[in-house]
Amino acid sequence: MKKVKLNIDKEALQRFFLEHSEKLLFGIVVIGAGMIAFLAVTKASYDKTPAELQQGAANARRHIDSTTWKDVEHLYEAPDYVAVVDLSTTPINPNDYALDKPLDQPIFKDMAKRGLPTDLLTVEDLRTAAGRSAYTTGAAVAAGQSNVRGIRWVVITGTFREADQAAFFEQYYRKTGQHDAKVDVAQYVGYEVQRAEVTGSAAAALQWQNLKVDDTLRWMKTLQGQREKLVADEYINPAIECELLVRHNLEGQDPWPSAIVPDAIPSTLVKEPETPPGGAAQPVVPGTGPGPVRLDPFGNPLSDDNPLATAPPKADPAADPAADPADEAKPQRKMFRFFDVLAKPGKTYRYRARLLLKNPNFGMEARYLKEDDYSAHIPGFKPAAADPAATDPAGTDPATAGAAELVKSETICTDWSQPSEALVVPRDTRLLAVTVSPPSPGRENPPSGKVMIINWVNTSGIEAKREFPVSRGKVINFQGYKFPEIRKTSEEREAERERRDRERRGLRPKRVPKRPKGEVDPIDLDYMTESLVVDLRPGQRSSSRDTMPGPGEILVMNPDGSLAVLNELADLAAYEDYTDTEADAKRQAIESGEVPELPTGDDDEGGLPFEE
Repeated sequence: MKKVKLNIDKEALQRFFLEHSEKLLFGIVVIGAGMIAFLAVTKASYDKTPAELQQGAANARRHIDSTTWKDVEHLYEAPDYVAVVDLSTTPINPNDYALDKPLDQPIFKDMAKRGLPTDLLTVEDLRTAAGRSAYTTGAAVAAGQSNVRGIRWVVITGTFREADQAAFFEQYYRKTGQHDAKVDVAQYVGYEVQRAEVTGSAAAALQWQNLKVDDTLRWMKTLQGQREKLVADEYINPAIECELLVRHNLEGQDPWPSAIVPDAIPSTLVKEPETPPGGAAQPVVPGTGPGPVRLDPFGNPLSDDNPLATAPPKADPAADPAADPADEAKPQRKMFRFFDVLAKPGKTYRYRARLLLKNPNFGMEARYLKEDDYSAHIPGFKPAAADPAATDPAGTDPATAGAAELVKSETICTDWSQPSEALVVPRDTRLLAVTVSPPSPGRENPPSGKVMIINWVNTSGIEAKREFPVSRGKVINFQGYKFPEIRKTSEEREAERERRDRERRGLRPKRVPKRPKGEVDPIDLDYMTESLVVDLRPGQRSSSRDTMPGPGEILVMNPDGSLAVLNELADLAAYEDYTDTEADAKRQAIESGEVPELPTGDDDEGGLPFEE
């Protein structure tokens, strides 16, 4: 089928209207006249006659003429213009036009503004202990020197309630606006530790100083060796727990003190009771068996097979049914630990700590936060001084931290913990009473004695020992000694006598031969205790027949002014530990070069790179 095309000719249309316009106009007029005629015929006619219309008009005129003002006066009452004026001058009360509800009703419920939970849980049960260890540093050393060093440390431990903190965050932020379940969580990112030196005045205020936590942790990662593990992973948050120091030669180190792990945390330091003869080990139940019962952080007794497993309690018919183990919460308490490796011997310190968490309000608009003082929970915030012009001429530092400052901080902090008890860091020297000799018969000379000084060599992480004579009123300080003490052979003693003889005669002394390879050059060492011998008392016999006198005693005054009594019998076990064959074997091994030789540097602080 052929498609029809519409072709419009403009000239043809113009010609059509020019030729037929009169006809079109005439048709429109005829149609209009017809419509008027149609309407005239179909419209309803008026039902009154002209005579009736005239009669009605006459009646209306007579009614108007006969009506007086008195007849209509009651229909019109003049307004009280005085009242109208008074009303126009009276102020309008806007409360009369107030709307009970706003016109733009919110689509969603108006949530509370955000802030910080009131329950920011800090470290609890803070305690401290001091000690010394040898460690292997990863730093390069000069040829012929050892990378073994010694370090003094103070360990600070405690616990914190991680599960409770997570619950407090969830309960608080779910009721606030802009809630995001992935952001509004208690996420630990670190901690801060402060220490204060305790002076002699009890009334002196503690001057708290920040410890270099990040520098200490970075330094500890450079230590070589295998780290010890004392606590199960479920009781540790890696962001909070400082790992144990890597110690050199574990067999020769003193055991860790019990304070290295808080009491509330199960640890392998606590030895399980041995199985009684003739029977298998029974679960430990509270109230049964001798001695204290070991409990986990939930208060449940620990079994003998696994120090982290709990033993079933006694059945109680009246108790509720046992809960499903799958519904049990995670450990309520986790371990906090940090090592202060810059503690000075002889000083007395107290410590405190606080935890750092990720700030859920970081980067948020301040209008969503309620105005409050967040100064105590923004790490590093320093309020403006009393005289702002002195420290802040531009006047930009606020006196308190409000919502505007909170949204700029990536972290928040808890309150400081309660300070720990005062801890005295042991001095590097230790005294042992060796002998106390009575006066010579027939003489009035005072008694004399001998003490052993054990000196911690911080540059090598070992202990040097030497015996010295003491007398009443003598300060126990001895300078100019060598360690290790190398005994001279008969040939060396003869060469020494010949050298002194040649010097006495003014001759040039012979050249001293070099020490053979494999032997260690001793280091210069001073045995400085700063202790004063107050008195000595020889051992007393109980009777004239008693051939063995009792132990002698030496009364010394320590550098801090305190008095201490050194007793031969009390120090005997420790003295034998330092003088037995094993100790002599270790000394000989050092002299022969079988163990790392001693460095000759002057760094008495163990080479810590971040110490001021």
